[in-house]
This record gives sequence, C-alpha cells and structure tokens, in this order.
Amino acid sequence: MSDGTDATATSALTVCVPLRLRKPDNEPPAERTLPPRRSRAKGAGRPARVAVLLGLAHRFDEMLSSGAVPGLEQLARRIGVTRARVSQVLMLTLLAPDVQEAILALQGGERKLGRVTEVDLREIVAEPDWSEQRRMWQGKVETPVSARSTHGQSLAE
Repeated sequence: MSDGTDATATSALTVCVPLRLRKPDNEPPAERTLPPRRSRAKGAGRPARVAVLLGLAHRFDEMLSSGAVPGLEQLARRIGVTRARVSQVLMLTLLAPDVQEAILALQGGERKLGRVTEVDLREIVAEPDWSEQRRMWQGKVETPVSARSTHGQSLAE
C-alpha cells in the first residue's frame, strides 16, 4: 500500500446485533410430544422452595467469598433482583446448622410440616442465639399453615 501501512496486519471487529427468529406465518405448527404427566402431588419429590433458597444463599456466599462477584450490588444486578433481596436470602446462612439441615430435607409437597417460607424464617434469622433459633424453628414447623402469615416474594420464595 502506498500510505505506509502493512497490508498483512489485520484486526478483528466483533459486532453484536439483536436478532429474533420467527417462523413464517404460512408454516404449519410443529408437532410436539409432551412428556408424561407427573404425579398429581404438588412438589412431590422436589425440595421445598425455602430449601432451594437456602442452597442459593450458600451459593451467593461462595461467590462473594471467592471474589467471583465483588459485592452485593453486583451480585444483585447479575441475577436481576435488588440488593435488599440478596441480603434477605444471604441471611439464611445465619441459621443454626441443624435448622439448615431440617430445611434442606423439606420436600415441596410435604404437608406434615406445613409450608415454611423464607418470610417465616426472617424472625428466626434475626435471633443470634442458635438454641433460641432451634426453639423458634420447632414452633414454626408445629404451627398450622393457616395460623402463619404468607407474603409473596420474588426469587423462588
């Protein structure tokens, strides 16, 4: 080249373009095979939502401890919730170890213990004494669901 640049030097350029693919309107719908129906018992064989949240709490704690995310704000932004919600979930790691084990053992369809939610656990988490947490937990699992308040929350409550 006459301008003095090396013709063999190349540089890469990456272009990201949002693209949405749709089937043409005249194309017949594809036939789908549905999986066999599962048991009618809601949540049978699956962990309770609060158990999943406790697992997430430990995963979040691991991500923060290892430096995979620098702080709560970045973690919240990464998963699409508020920093306050991340804090609420992380608080579950402050429960007594045996209470955590009991929570992780809960099944989604289990009615014996009733439905225990993350909201139900907030007052237990606020208690720093593990022996008091255990006493509160026993009261929580022995109380009928209708006697407890239930509040809707995002992030798989």
